[in-house]
Amino acid sequence: MKPAARKYSKFLLWLAIILLVIAGFWLHGRLGYKNTIPADIQSELRFKAAYPQPAIVDSASYDYQSGSGILSYGLNFVGTKLTVNEQQPPPSVTADPQGYLKALGIKPTAQFNSPIGPVAITAVYSDEHPVVNGGVGPQPVKSEPIGQSAISLTNQGTLLIIRPSGNQTLTIDQWKSLFSKLKNSP
Repeated sequence: MKPAARKYSKFLLWLAIILLVIAGFWLHGRLGYKNTIPADIQSELRFKAAYPQPAIVDSASYDYQSGSGILSYGLNFVGTKLTVNEQQPPPSVTADPQGYLKALGIKPTAQFNSPIGPVAITAVYSDEHPVVNGGVGPQPVKSEPIGQSAISLTNQGTLLIIRPSGNQTLTIDQWKSLFSKLKNSP
């Protein structure tokens, strides 16, 4: 093979490799996971919802209550069932997006940033009430945490709350991994 032909062959090989890589990135972007929220529910939503990867969502669990404006669905992640609720946040939250936790009266046990927005992990406590002692008055009751929730005001202004079932909890790394599997609606 002549040197000029050899150079031309190498050029064509590199060109083909570059085109294949570009095509791969393009296909990944086009064929990445799609919005898993059913079309009939999407058409009713009054906000831009976040949605999960198809592999972790219980697709039969989607429910939208148009009266309250709350979208709910279930996830199965690291052997844990989780419930997701999404809604438009109250005006007190949208008035100060940086202070949404304070506006909601939430004291996080951990916080991190995710691709869809900031996340706060909170402890959930039992709904125990003080005991009245023979009419003397309420006695203090120590409330123990019975679980946790993750709360996010997404980059698109949606209030998202995820709660593991029962008193199950996730580690911070598991929460981060879960939120990496959520996307904002376009």
